[in-house]
Amino acid sequence: MLSNQPKPPYMSKTGFFEVLIVYNLKIYLEISSDNPYFAIDTDHYLKYKGAISRYSLLKMESVYKQQLFEAGTNVDKALDRFMGSEALYDKFLLKFIQDTCYKQLEDCIKTGNVSEAFMQAHTMKGIAGNLEFESLLEILVPMTEQLRRGDMTMIKEEQEELKLRYEKLYAVIKGNH
Repeated sequence: MLSNQPKPPYMSKTGFFEVLIVYNLKIYLEISSDNPYFAIDTDHYLKYKGAISRYSLLKMESVYKQQLFEAGTNVDKALDRFMGSEALYDKFLLKFIQDTCYKQLEDCIKTGNVSEAFMQAHTMKGIAGNLEFESLLEILVPMTEQLRRGDMTMIKEEQEELKLRYEKLYAVIKGNH
């Protein structure tokens, strides 16, 4: 039985599962310390306590990476930030499209609420920076500084450009899930 074998030192946590090694298209997982190791082929689903995982969630497809790149994301730099864990990065990409900062920023700009617009732009800038969304940062960095000063002069135009870039990135992430 595999459970008697020592754990490799390069184990990392991703979601419900601990990814121990990816080798020859096999993924070795341990659900908890009291359960034995087991292996699955990449073509099969793993079901445990209602959670379903597939290899594509553990390894991002190169087409998906290319689409993210074309939408203005520095994928290589982002994966470095996430310690090479594509699964963890993908988890945060999904959290990004569920976040409400963009919608709230839009609403604040429409109503002219400068202080709240600044807070939403600043939050969104931090998220975009952590996920390496360079196309969004090009707009959000100057927009945030402008809002910090209370200056709304070019904000609506910048918001329109941000909308185009945000929707493109959103569509790429949503389309791959």
